[in-house]
Amino acid sequence: EDGSSLHFRDLFFVQYSASPGGQAGLALHRDGSIISFNILLNKPSDFEGGGTYIEADDHVYGIEQGDCFVHSGKLRHGGQPITKGERYVLVAFVDAIDDVTGKLLS
Repeated sequence: EDGSSLHFRDLFFVQYSASPGGQAGLALHRDGSIISFNILLNKPSDFEGGGTYIEADDHVYGIEQGDCFVHSGKLRHGGQPITKGERYVLVAFVDAIDDVTGKLLS
């Protein structure tokens, strides 16, 4: 039977910081993956601001500690800047691979 499988392209930790010299946010971009997700690792009370901005619906999505925000990696999105504290996020890019050919599916 033909099918496809999901595979992690990348999995990494991001620290957003409102401290001078820190990365407070991330500009609009596309990941290029089929699926992207992030998991908030700390409490929202540890920072102010933040969240994932999705350009297509002009909305910032905030999540609670341990929650997972999933979206198409092809959507333009960005990390809203934080204005106080630090925000820790686990980010993943997931692709679909054809089980027969081994080729990346778009």
